[in-house]
Amino acid sequence: MRNLSGPRLFDVTQSTLVARMLYGSPVWYGYINENSKKRLNSVINRARKLAYLPKKFETFDNLCEHNDQALFSEILKNEYHVLHRLLPEKKLNRYNFRQRVHNRSLPIAANIAIKNGFINRMLFKDCY
Repeated sequence: MRNLSGPRLFDVTQSTLVARMLYGSPVWYGYINENSKKRLNSVINRARKLAYLPKKFETFDNLCEHNDQALFSEILKNEYHVLHRLLPEKKLNRYNFRQRVHNRSLPIAANIAIKNGFINRMLFKDCY
């Protein structure tokens, strides 16, 4: 990365380092522990400290959250999306206590593997 600085360096770092870190994050992010999350955040912090990324660049947790939300929104609105069939049936309520991001019935998570999976994390996101 010779002779690069400022926005050009930020773009290169974002399209290489950050993109590799975020690749497939909706699948694996729910299964990693807090120590692993801290380590991933420290990579971003180190890149910020070395001026490879802007000082106000988001944390890895926020980047994963934005990625997850974008994918989930796409799955909800596109019935032909390959993951759409994994969503539970729509739930018809006669009452409206609180707005949710989705109109799906909430499944019962039988084990930890299902509970930490992408679809369940997104369905229960507003419940925690």
